[in-house]
Amino acid sequence: IWIITGPISSGEYELNDVGTKIVSTPGNKIGSSISCSGDLDGDGDDDLAIGAIEYDGARGATYIVYSPASAGSLEGSVILTGEEPGDLAGSGVDITSDQNNDGIDDLVIGAYGEDSTAEGAGAVYVVYGPASSMSLTSADAKLTGEAFADLAGLALAQAGDLNGDSYGDFLVGAFEADSGSGGGEGSAYVLLGPPVSGSLGDHTKVTGINSGDNAGYALAGGCDVNG
Repeated sequence: IWIITGPISSGEYELNDVGTKIVSTPGNKIGSSISCSGDLDGDGDDDLAIGAIEYDGARGATYIVYSPASAGSLEGSVILTGEEPGDLAGSGVDITSDQNNDGIDDLVIGAYGEDSTAEGAGAVYVVYGPASSMSLTSADAKLTGEAFADLAGLALAQAGDLNGDSYGDFLVGAFEADSGSGGGEGSAYVLLGPPVSGSLGDHTKVTGINSGDNAGYALAGGCDVNG
């Protein structure tokens, strides 16, 4: 991946001229997802979370690069690895607002290939900051998709504090979820902090209307668009 820091003037550039390059082992597919929306170690600077879905037989992983980022290899960085081959952990990553009210931002990781509920149901993991290298088996919370091929966890977004309780909240997409109109209507879940392990189905859910809508394929939150 390349990091381009501002300011940058208008014009046309090659990445080598303006970017900081970070690399990993070939085949890991780093950059499958990226987030730089928060501070995971409490030093006042935003940090990077980088997904690598093909790490170790598609077990998947998420690397954390604490600021300031520098050019070079991700090897030696903090790494959070998926539980099982094929989980595709890191398919979605998002540094969210503080979910456990300790003053430090936290990390949500999607693994849309995770199949503990059913094949391809997916899952999301919550890791409280500051994070150190570990398997997601030791995550602070795990929330699993509801049904076969929901593909929960591809899309994630922080949502600010939706209910005013001082805990950060977040959104999870399951774009292939079936709500009874023929399949693939899709769903988005609202997770209010602090998160507790369980099923995504235990939380507020907004579903697509028609077959093939794929609601939840992309998400954004934390904005106040109605004043």
